[in-house]
Amino acid sequence: MNNSIALVICSTLLGFCLSLIVIALLQKKKNTASPSRDKKQIKRLERKLNQALATDNRVASTPTFRQSLDKASLTTEFQVPKLLNQARIHQPPPEKYTIFKKLISQGLSKEEIASVLSISTVEASQLMNLHSMTKPNSST
Repeated sequence: MNNSIALVICSTLLGFCLSLIVIALLQKKKNTASPSRDKKQIKRLERKLNQALATDNRVASTPTFRQSLDKASLTTEFQVPKLLNQARIHQPPPEKYTIFKKLISQGLSKEEIASVLSISTVEASQLMNLHSMTKPNSST
């Protein structure tokens, strides 16, 4: 009985060793055959990359230029109101505020000023507060 167990164990180990040897040989054969395949695949990928780069340059130049033109015209449109406002810096204040200043100097109340200028009493009150802040002798 002991001899048969030993025989089974030895035959199993021998089969396992032979299968490991076969696997190692197949792996070695696979590694020696792959460099030529890898080189072909690398060359194919390089061709595709060069083609993609060549077509991207031609296609991308036109939209980029158009986008920059659109952006420049949009920027100019946003700057026009700012430039117009800067041009008005040296203009006198609107007539409404000149009249308001005269009415305040006459000592009228916010309700009276609101009725004369056709504005709300809240707006008249806000303007009076702003005017009081601009006085050089204001005590705040």
